[in-house]
Amino acid sequence: MMGFSFGQPLWLWALALLPVCAALYLWNSRRRRELVGRVVSPRLREQLAGNVSHTKRRLRFGLLLLALALFVLALAQPRRGFIFEEATRRGRDIVIAIDTSRSMLANDLQPNRLTRAKLAAQDLIDQLGGDRVGLVAFAGSSFLQAP
Repeated sequence: MMGFSFGQPLWLWALALLPVCAALYLWNSRRRRELVGRVVSPRLREQLAGNVSHTKRRLRFGLLLLALALFVLALAQPRRGFIFEEATRRGRDIVIAIDTSRSMLANDLQPNRLTRAKLAAQDLIDQLGGDRVGLVAFAGSSFLQAP
């Protein structure tokens, strides 16, 4: 089944903030013009604030809104072209237990016992095809390290 979905669709609600940001920008722009009009006379306004490009300011704000929208869409994790398929796997469940106590650091085997145990576990895992492997590391008490 092909389709389009979002991994985190709740982030799409943040897109509702974009019109609010645009309204605040317009309100701020209008208010800025009013405040400048109160302080500066109309005939001096062009000389004092003539080098401000309103087009560039609007373009910059529009690009900022676009970037924010794309960021929110990225947070929503869009997904396309997935296929749901049930897979049945056959195999064995293997648990490897490795002693990680200080006694494993003895150098009677080169380089040491712990490194040899890791290499032996890696060789075993490399030979397994579709089997599931778990790792239990213990030094006094044990806990599942990696399923």
